[in-house]
Amino acid sequence: MLATVNEAITGVFFVANAGRMLAYLPQLKAALDCNNGAKAISRSTWGYFAFAHLSGILYGEFVIKDNYMALIFCGNFLVCCLLLGIVTWKSRSHARAQRQTALKGETHHAANVIPFGHALAAHPVAELQNAIPHGTMTELGGTRHDGRFNDFARSRTTG
Repeated sequence: MLATVNEAITGVFFVANAGRMLAYLPQLKAALDCNNGAKAISRSTWGYFAFAHLSGILYGEFVIKDNYMALIFCGNFLVCCLLLGIVTWKSRSHARAQRQTALKGETHHAANVIPFGHALAAHPVAELQNAIPHGTMTELGGTRHDGRFNDFARSRTTG
């Protein structure tokens, strides 16, 4: 009877953990379809899942000498790594596209928004203006548009 119970538990373990690889498919599809760099998918969470599966592989293979258990965890580990790879690729591609768009000046913000990474070297005055509390520049005669002061943009275009 004990062998039958153990076999049943092993079967449930196998089905549940093999099915987990299928349960990852919607997350993989979401990552592939995402256009914002897959920001909603946590790399730290999925990295931890991958680490946990790796420990399952090692435990199954070397501690209890169960190749099936190690194989199941190996499949889960590989799918987690695949998801991590997709999310990292999407995140880097999205960041690269944003930088290229910003460098070309094709942002959707006001004309005086300065691309990230260029503000201090190219436009130190604009950065200082952004640090001034709201209302201070308007009291001094400046105007505000989309969270940035227009005085600097006007001074750049008028000379």
